[in-house]
Amino acid sequence: MSFLICYISAFLFESLETLEGKIVICVMLFSGLGIIVANFRNHYKAQRAMGWPGVTGKVLESFVNKEAGMYNPAIRYEYRAYGEYHIGDCWRLGATASSWGKASSKRAVAKYPAGASVTVFFNPERPREAVLEPGQTDWSPAIFGALFFVIPVIVLIQISR
Repeated sequence: MSFLICYISAFLFESLETLEGKIVICVMLFSGLGIIVANFRNHYKAQRAMGWPGVTGKVLESFVNKEAGMYNPAIRYEYRAYGEYHIGDCWRLGATASSWGKASSKRAVAKYPAGASVTVFFNPERPREAVLEPGQTDWSPAIFGALFFVIPVIVLIQISR
């Protein structure tokens, strides 16, 4: 990992004098910042979801979805909130395909097999918004975003010396 960081830093340092290098630095800075902000918003929302009311629901389908070489647990469930029928597919806030491997996706799917009865936590202000695991978030996107943000900052600090 440290080799990769050094390699990227060296590349950015050498290419900073070109327009393309400056564009790469800007894209990395703003992308990293955006990923960090989005991850913290998901974490905040996940913490708020711990106070959402829970109702009994049923898992409709549960499988490991493989797309572009990445794995993601796909879990759809039904539930009733305030007398209305809803279908949800968010089992954990912020769970993205890039943050799950094949084994961890299989474990998540095994936890919620099709036909199983589950507790669904729904947003009382927007009942169609629901989650199976409130309070749980994945921090790996924030780490990735931090790297995307910190590496260009280090390069810029080195250049300004």
